[in-house]
Amino acid sequence: MTEGSRLRHPNWALALSILDKFVPGSSGFDPDEIVGLTPESWTPIEPAEGSDAVIAEWLWSTFGPVEAGFVVAVTFASHVPEVGPFFLDSAGLRDLVKTHAERFDDPFFSGDAAILDVDNGRLLVVHHDCMAAELRREPTSSEDTLR
Repeated sequence: MTEGSRLRHPNWALALSILDKFVPGSSGFDPDEIVGLTPESWTPIEPAEGSDAVIAEWLWSTFGPVEAGFVVAVTFASHVPEVGPFFLDSAGLRDLVKTHAERFDDPFFSGDAAILDVDNGRLLVVHHDCMAAELRREPTSSEDTLR
């Protein structure tokens, strides 16, 4: 599949459709494409430099863990046509973060990353400049979102 002249994984259409239902008008998972993120939305990540495990723990302690439900995760590696966005149950998210660097030769938080926690109504976004933001919406069931 292509977007303009860029080759994309076929699952991008589904990921973008789910994002549009969650945050209408958003054109992608990059921070500047997500409607509702403003300069005031961002919180500096402390420490600014750290492993995926350190950043994930900071994210969970700051915004709360992703505990149950359907998740769409997008990392820098997701833009590789053979990889694409990740669709998983929240129980697999910690493992994805932990193994991402080994599996894709790129840390989970190496660039911008987004975790759409569909069933709990929130979108966590990590900016490559060591900041994070959270958008909350009314939770929906993943079954409704996938229709």
